[in-house]
Amino acid sequence: MDGKRVALGNSEFLEKHLVAPEKTLRISPSEGVWSEEGPAKSSVSLALNGQLVAVFFMADPIRSTTPAAIHSLKNLGIDIELLTGDQPEPAQAVAAQLGITRVQAGVKPDGKAARVSSLIGTVPGLVAMAGDGTNDAPALASADLGISLGTGTDAAKEAAAVVVLKGDIAGVARAFLMGRATVQVIRQNLFLAFAYNALALPAAAGLFISSTGWALSPTWAATSMGLSSLLLTGNALRLLRFKPR
Repeated sequence: MDGKRVALGNSEFLEKHLVAPEKTLRISPSEGVWSEEGPAKSSVSLALNGQLVAVFFMADPIRSTTPAAIHSLKNLGIDIELLTGDQPEPAQAVAAQLGITRVQAGVKPDGKAARVSSLIGTVPGLVAMAGDGTNDAPALASADLGISLGTGTDAAKEAAAVVVLKGDIAGVARAFLMGRATVQVIRQNLFLAFAYNALALPAAAGLFISSTGWALSPTWAATSMGLSSLLLTGNALRLLRFKPR
């Protein structure tokens, strides 16, 4: 730019490619001076011709629905771990606000995929990964269940098995709750179908004729089969009114 070599990125990028600062500097927004301690925000450094000239701080506020979503996931017995490419300070700050105790910061895409792969088979149950960025795609593909947010990148959506409609982690909690409700309805329908057939099949076979003289006519047999289908369909349609608690 105008004959100057400009670099913009995190401190690791600048240290590797352009400059090697002795310390990771932070700027105090209130004082506007250099300091070694600063707010738990993500920093982006600017260098001109190999010299560090500015550090910008940015923070992405936590959505109001996220704490409740994390609480719902924990109530479902799901262990949560935060994997992020961000710096340790903002990662720890966000985790503390959400009550997440397991945090890994500064993780690159291949590191996320490796972490997910290392958990598979070593922890009870399945391993799910939720993300919305291109950097999350390898981990989403590696997980037993990859979940992408609706506002995520195309790469994340293609790698995931489930895509929630909104770009909100609350959608992940709703997906788990809906999944469990669906499994419950499936089990109910299997029980209802078994119980219904256990009662109806002997009647249709004429097993009650010798003892009671009663036989199930073809008309009533066909009607009973239709009623059983309506019973199971009606039970399944209850999911349309499902509201996560």
